Amino acid sequence: MAKKEPLTFSIFELAQEEGHPSAASIEKLIGKNRHYENGDGYTYLIYTEQDNDLLWVSFEFGASHPRPEHVIDKSKDNEKIANPRTEDQVEPTKQLFCVYHSTEGNLYVSDSRKRLFLEKFLNDLKSDNPIYVKRVIIDPEEFLAQLKIVDKMKVTAKTDLLSQTGHLFQPVQDIFGLGAPEYFEISASYGMRMEDRIKSIFRDFHNETKQGTVQKFICVGKNEEGIETVFNTENFTQKIVIYLYKQDNGLFKPEEVKGEILSQLNRLNERAG
Repeated sequence: MAKKEPLTFSIFELAQEEGHPSAASIEKLIGKNRHYENGDGYTYLIYTEQDNDLLWVSFEFGASHPRPEHVIDKSKDNEKIANPRTEDQVEPTKQLFCVYHSTEGNLYVSDSRKRLFLEKFLNDLKSDNPIYVKRVIIDPEEFLAQLKIVDKMKVTAKTDLLSQTGHLFQPVQDIFGLGAPEYFEISASYGMRMEDRIKSIFRDFHNETKQGTVQKFICVGKNEEGIETVFNTENFTQKIVIYLYKQDNGLFKPEEVKGEILSQLNRLNERAG
């Protein structure tokens, strides 16, 4: 039986020097339906839909290469046959989804690795002023105020720093009998309600990160609406995770993605209001 699969939206800020551009201006810049290539080997098909201060943007993309000379036909006992796709044809096997809320300037992106691509894409469309896709810095205390359930904590540190502090990973420093490793990582799962002692532990590890004792500290939990929120000292990016079934072709149905992420955002806005 098919299982729902996660789709993680990271929150960025869409900005220009004079402030946040309107949803209408970004849709006008992109257009309702366009084709785009920027030299990265991919061909993009982009679709937009605006509703007041919200803009939905869906990308389908793929590359013409590599293109093997043969494919395997599963309907013919895995027979190798000539590839029916021509050199000029592209299979859009990849997806990217974005929601822009212009009132807040928040840009929700389903693949955080595409931040610089999105910035280049928007500026390639010849905007009057440069457009920036900025990382959102989440204040630690703001994160703690949102969190209701703590699911996981993860800490990474150098062994030499651990030996200096002594108390973090001392019991398991030589767990495999090979001596102390260069780096050590511990991940602990909980699923427990937020309480003062957890806040104290969170602040301690966050301070250790700022002092350089810990390389990375991640805390994953859920807010009151059950939406997963991540505090990551590597990028301080808040994330919203939705779960959906993929179609038989292995891709998400864009309309279902749009409906689910907008539903989650509406719940967050109602809570904030």
